[in-house]
Amino acid sequence: MEKFVGREKELKFLKEKYSSEKSEFIIIYGRRRLGKTKLLQESIKNNKNSLYFLLTKETPEINLIRFKDILSKVLNNSLLNDIIANSWEEYFSKIKDLLPEDFTIIFDEIPYLFSQNKSIISQFQKIYDEYLLNKKINLILCGSSISIMDEISSYSSPLYGRRTGKINLKAFNIIETKSYLSKIKNLEEIFKYQLIFGGIPYYLKQINQDLSFEDNISNLFLSDLSIFDDEVSFLLKEEFREVRNYISILRSISKGYNTLTRIAENSLIERSTLSKYLISLEKLDLISQNISFFDKENSKKTIYKINDNFIFIWFSIFEKQKQYIINDLTKKNIISQLIPQNLGYLFEKECKIILSNRYFKIGSFFNKEGVEVDLVCENEDKSLDVYECKFKKGINEKEEIYKLEKKLSSFPSFVKINKVSLISIDRGITIEDIIKQNF
Repeated sequence: MEKFVGREKELKFLKEKYSSEKSEFIIIYGRRRLGKTKLLQESIKNNKNSLYFLLTKETPEINLIRFKDILSKVLNNSLLNDIIANSWEEYFSKIKDLLPEDFTIIFDEIPYLFSQNKSIISQFQKIYDEYLLNKKINLILCGSSISIMDEISSYSSPLYGRRTGKINLKAFNIIETKSYLSKIKNLEEIFKYQLIFGGIPYYLKQINQDLSFEDNISNLFLSDLSIFDDEVSFLLKEEFREVRNYISILRSISKGYNTLTRIAENSLIERSTLSKYLISLEKLDLISQNISFFDKENSKKTIYKINDNFIFIWFSIFEKQKQYIINDLTKKNIISQLIPQNLGYLFEKECKIILSNRYFKIGSFFNKEGVEVDLVCENEDKSLDVYECKFKKGINEKEEIYKLEKKLSSFPSFVKINKVSLISIDRGITIEDIIKQNF
């Protein structure tokens, strides 16, 4: 049986809510493949006063038939399956006296239900208010469609104001990934997996820990039977209809076309309509607008970056390279040359995550002259620690520090520099040092 790793904070939160003396209404959401279902199932393990129900894309009526069957078995009451009802609200109105107190009901992938019939959201508002609340029955709604989960929580939603807690589930951090890949002892290799898969549990699960990094990447990405060939489309189809346009935008940003004008030119999408696509991708946290460290928050000098590691690495390497794969030698070249070349940005992003709990503000610096500084970090006294991040070996530390110090002449004259450092996999601050200092 697969071990359960991480999520200590989320598990503790849920178990405390389950044992609360009042009814709790919890919203759980996050992108696909994060392990939301695993978290929910783990949270009620050995808890007999609970029901987990996974909704499907079938009609609300068929889902209700399935729910009735499972509920009757969990509560060992066949009457619950015999009751005839034309809606979810009607069913709960008829079984309210048959439901026990201190019970937890979990609906996983609730967007499948609400997307088919928006009036069901109002039904669930009545279900919670009239049939669950006074019996101290907990209601947990979980979903991967961020847009629909946001709609459930929005001010205009019938369920607004009833939520007593929420979990926005995130990817594993490097420590959780290290724990998940427990058979792999090479920390550099673990970091490579973290950068490529972004700490997404489902992707990490595909790694055969008995194989080398090269063999895993070859099997997972570069074979004719790759399980990831349609992954980006799969993720986007859960949220969007015009998937082709979103793919074109993500592909453009991955190539470095990162301003509004350049994205429009490369994706062949009119600027007048491009903004709505970008806003949608931002809402899902797949991309973000970035401003230079010293610019004001409302600055128009923004660039777009891809936040999702897997999507970035897919478009940057694997999508365009698969057509050039002829033999094992070609695969080896992709793994040994192209992957390291594209991990720099992801390593910088990971270092930012790791270091973020040490600083008041953290960001990057860039200007129109092409000067870029990976990480600029503000201390309590307003002084700055500046880092260059390099995910490669054989670096001349003194030379890199010299280059970095020269870039600082582009900073405003009033800033005070406290420290200038290199973060690399074998020089300066090592990966192990970063982990020890921050976790």
